[in-house]
Amino acid sequence: MTIRDGTGEVRRMARRIFIVDDDKRIREIVAYFLKEAGYETEIHPNGEAAIEAAARATAPPDCCVFDIVLPGIDGYTLSKKIHETPGWDNVPILFVSGNVEFPDSLVEPTRTRTDFLVKPFERAEFIKRIRILLGELSVTQRWLKPRPKMP
Repeated sequence: MTIRDGTGEVRRMARRIFIVDDDKRIREIVAYFLKEAGYETEIHPNGEAAIEAAARATAPPDCCVFDIVLPGIDGYTLSKKIHETPGWDNVPILFVSGNVEFPDSLVEPTRTRTDFLVKPFERAEFIKRIRILLGELSVTQRWLKPRPKMP
């Protein structure tokens, strides 16, 4: 998103990513990856805190990153509750989990854009997934590898 400041200059506003993970290290790593890539972050340790923050928010984030296994409200339930928050119904979600299999039946693919990434993950792959969910990178570009340079 771009805005004009008081001088007429066009500036790009950083996109905001909402992070929910009960593991403090993961929250910090994910926030670091996102900040290094130019995004703003808002972090929460559990689903209940995230729902409270969503209810108080003046605007939805551009994307969410949810751990699936959380104390209390799990990531799937959290995604349904978050999408019930006015204005948050189309916020894309990247689920992260140490579980290798992603149960397709637990996410409504027609409701919003979702993706799944297994922990541990590489920074580049994580940022690619976020960029795809935000529409900054096409799915086709995700799979393209740079061509080797010719001598």
